[in-house]
Amino acid sequence: MKKIIIILLILSLIPLEGCFINSKSIKIESISEYVNDTAKVSIDGVEVGTAPLTYRISFGLHKFAFKGQFESNEKEINIDRYTESITYNTYTTTIAVTSKSSGPFNINIEGEDLYYSIGYTVYLDDEFTGKTLPAALTGVSKGTHKIKLVGLGANHEVSLDVKGDTFLNMRGFNPTNSEDHPITIRYFRHDESFSAYKVIFDRLPVIDICCSPAAIAYSGVFVKDKIIVTGKTTLKEFYFQYPSGKLVLFGTKPFKNEWREFSKEVLFDEMGEYKILDEGKKQFDQFEVLYKAIPLPPTKTVSEIFGVQAYSARLSDAVAIKAGEENTIKLLIVDANRNPIKNKPIGAYNTRTDDRGVVVLKVKGAEDTNPIGSFIVNGKEGGRIFYGDLLAGVYDYTIFNRDGNILSTSMQFLKLQGDIKFDIRYEGDDIYMPFGVISSFNLKGGKTKVFDNQTCVAVNTIVFASDTAIIITDETIEFYKLKGMIP
Repeated sequence: MKKIIIILLILSLIPLEGCFINSKSIKIESISEYVNDTAKVSIDGVEVGTAPLTYRISFGLHKFAFKGQFESNEKEINIDRYTESITYNTYTTTIAVTSKSSGPFNINIEGEDLYYSIGYTVYLDDEFTGKTLPAALTGVSKGTHKIKLVGLGANHEVSLDVKGDTFLNMRGFNPTNSEDHPITIRYFRHDESFSAYKVIFDRLPVIDICCSPAAIAYSGVFVKDKIIVTGKTTLKEFYFQYPSGKLVLFGTKPFKNEWREFSKEVLFDEMGEYKILDEGKKQFDQFEVLYKAIPLPPTKTVSEIFGVQAYSARLSDAVAIKAGEENTIKLLIVDANRNPIKNKPIGAYNTRTDDRGVVVLKVKGAEDTNPIGSFIVNGKEGGRIFYGDLLAGVYDYTIFNRDGNILSTSMQFLKLQGDIKFDIRYEGDDIYMPFGVISSFNLKGGKTKVFDNQTCVAVNTIVFASDTAIIITDETIEFYKLKGMIP
């Protein structure tokens, strides 16, 4: 009789164990930028509590609803044996799933540019995905990723540590003015007034990014580039007119509301101004296609002087121009295929290449208090963009000898003090200079000591910022500070 009881007890446990095999406990959490903000959680229409909580749930798709004090959201989320937790951000209305799986994962993004009734275009790690919002990004690897949304009204950007499937609302994005990757968003003008004609190029060409000394905008397109030009427009068709007069027709097809989309492979085989024409072949804007410039010695780059830790590749490769002095800038001019352009004008600076494809320019950095650097070359003043996608980084400087005399400087406040000697103290390996003299160079840290009621800093111990450099030689102590760079 006892054996029968034991068998029945074992049989009665089998269904219960089966339920646990097909389900698991997950953590459900909420975070918010608002103090004391909470979120009520419902699963499949049944309220299960207020986050944070732990809940056992069967594998498969379930409808999660989160209701915060300020924002609410609901999503279908797939629960599997790898799922660990679900976190809802009540401020950004972001839902993120944490999984033990190594991926790949999905990122779903909601939102719309309501002002223009057109979805934002989506970039993943600075690569155009070909999607507009709402968008589903599949096959995203585990780890940190940058998502950028580009629209007519504003650009938005967010950095995500992807640990599982993620659901984003546009509130999770912060507006950005970053131009490391310029975006071709433009409300075109026509006859000096706003027209109904609108065009958005998804990536290239870039419109209205300025300014170089030759007033030639950086378009991101170089001679011999073959690019699939895509985007949205309200026109049924439009044209690119090459510098030679050749026309390339862009046909369009319906997309959404009054918007139409287009896609065409284009070979940009001419240098100069490309005009954009409407259906009646009337120009309503333009962009420039140039050659590509590669700095050659003795040209100094920003990365050589200031390092690259805080700069993108485009910023760190910028030519470095010393303020108040004549700088020699030597460039190799090539097409998109890196073929040297020999004995031809380059479309700027009233100059042309030699028989090697090289140009040499004398450039003077402006010596002023403007926080954004500018320069002069062949009588033309410019700033930010030197040529094509090559930026210019103008920097200020002050050079002391070891006795504390200023040998040369571009800093106006130091020049106004005239011929003056600054007290420098030496203790062991440390070189102490008055803090007030070098405070404008954005210096951080360093040992300090008071000499004759004056606070001094050991400049050899300073941790300088990414836009500041200190060079100490046997004869001189040199300070360099990069002016603002807005590409």
